[in-house]
Amino acid sequence: PTLILIRDRNLGAVFGCFVKNPWKESHKFNGSLEDFLIQFSPNFNIMRTKLDTNGNFFYLNLKGFSQKHGMGMGGTLESFRLFIDENMEIEINSNKNRSSTFE
Repeated sequence: PTLILIRDRNLGAVFGCFVKNPWKESHKFNGSLEDFLIQFSPNFNIMRTKLDTNGNFFYLNLKGFSQKHGMGMGGTLESFRLFIDENMEIEINSNKNRSSTFE
């Protein structure tokens, strides 16, 4: 299992993700129902897998040419809930209505 924690100095936020299974590099999503996103500050929140999930838990693509390079959680290939690109730039989509993976 992997727990990734990120501190955003500009926003003062601490957040991250938990991935249960070993990382698998692919141009598609993988992962498990046990994966989740977590926020520690400014408010504590665990965003667990939705019961009617789309299965887009974890994404890791470092080699493929047709998709974004980086690590993502939830959402879609066009709009991840959390994405860290190959340059360690972070994208966050906080609109949970757009994610059919996590609460």
